[in-house]
Amino acid sequence: MEHNPIIRNGWIEVITGCVFSGKSDEGSKRITKECYAKGRNVLILTPNTGRRKITICHSGEEVDTKDQFVSRAGKSHPAFEIPHDNPEKVFELLKEGTTTVVFEEAQFFNKTLIDVCHCLATKYKLRVIVIGLDKDLFNRGFGSMPELMIAAESVKKELATCLHCGSQNANSSWLPPKYWKELKEGNILPGDAFEPACRSCYSDLKEEHGLPQL
Repeated sequence: MEHNPIIRNGWIEVITGCVFSGKSDEGSKRITKECYAKGRNVLILTPNTGRRKITICHSGEEVDTKDQFVSRAGKSHPAFEIPHDNPEKVFELLKEGTTTVVFEEAQFFNKTLIDVCHCLATKYKLRVIVIGLDKDLFNRGFGSMPELMIAAESVKKELATCLHCGSQNANSSWLPPKYWKELKEGNILPGDAFEPACRSCYSDLKEEHGLPQL
């Protein structure tokens, strides 16, 4: 696909934060605006390892994310599920007129995603929106996200409400010990298994329980 000559510049945007911070809600808002805009066409990609069931906040309904981008606010958009180790698959799915590419659950893609995003923004002049966790359970950089945050023209970091103290600046994702065995065995965890935790509560939980040995 040749780039659209009307679009003079491509760029990368990153939306990040811990679990339940509203990353997908923010991404959905941007996708919706693109869908309203004249001449804008959006392609959304999700990794096969990121598939999960999301509980919609207002209804309690559980929605499978296979082949769709879903936010907890209940918004959904059609998406293509591709192998987590082959983000280059996006180039096969690009169509004439595509202006925007969205990668949801981007932390699960391998690090080839970095070069893919650079190519989409630089060669194809596309708007690239990357959505994902910036840190894993151990508070380490998650997948390609740290490098993509450096490469991006804009980064928006969302904060959550701490499940343990109610603070509004939760920035970490905690996994209760009851799920550690399933995590070690590589099982798919429930969508609400991880909990948002502020800096202080994460530190207290880590001191009390330690961290799983993987």
